[in-house]
Amino acid sequence: MEKRLKINEVARLLCTTPDAIRLYERKKIIQPSRDQENRYRGFTQEDITRLYDCKLLQNVGFSLSEIANIIADGSPEEFDQLLEEKAQELEQKLLRYTRVLDQMHRLQAAKYLLEYYDGEYYIRDSPHVLVCCYANAGELNRRSLECPFYQHVIEYHNMFRRCIVVPYANAFSDVVGMDGMPGYSIEIEKAQELGLEADDVVSEWKPHRSVYTVIQVDEKLRREDLQPAYDWISAHNFRLAGDILAWVLKIVFDHGKISRLYAVWLPVE
Repeated sequence: MEKRLKINEVARLLCTTPDAIRLYERKKIIQPSRDQENRYRGFTQEDITRLYDCKLLQNVGFSLSEIANIIADGSPEEFDQLLEEKAQELEQKLLRYTRVLDQMHRLQAAKYLLEYYDGEYYIRDSPHVLVCCYANAGELNRRSLECPFYQHVIEYHNMFRRCIVVPYANAFSDVVGMDGMPGYSIEIEKAQELGLEADDVVSEWKPHRSVYTVIQVDEKLRREDLQPAYDWISAHNFRLAGDILAWVLKIVFDHGKISRLYAVWLPVE
């Protein structure tokens, strides 16, 4: 007679609990026999094999209810279709978590960028991006907030970078709290992946020779924060030639005080 295992032995084999095994039984995934004398469950090799099969399916995303339905009524064609659907779900999750991980790596790298570029200035091309600003001089732009670009910002937040656009006309303003335009930007390759294009509220920023630096500032980006860059531009016989783009690299929290790291591109001629 085939030796039958007790529920605790099966639980140890599967690295699970007796309660989890009982749940499989309630779902009718397995139907162990009971000893006529003591009513203990007895699990056969077939039961254990089926439980291993269930663990495999659970590990690729199937719920117990789905597994029970597959075992009871599923056809090979239906199972293949379910596998395809689960694969697509997992691919979407993988893509989402990959973007989250990319964002975390950028946040981790930000402090090293500051250490390397703080007080240093380099001539390099600005990034090729789409930019959409949601406010100007503190006034919200409703059309920007309602456009497809911002719907994608909400859905695919980790693909976008928060930014400030400082219009050339305001770059040298003496007003404290420089009149910047907050918004979001996305590299052109990622924008094409999402099907985003420039329009009347989304502008395309093509690469332009720029002075690049990284700075840490208080809550707002002010003229005095950019003055050292202006001085460097003047000392090297360049001139500012357009709107300034500043990416928010990281928010720094320091015992109730908040500051931000910005990567800044100042277009020059």
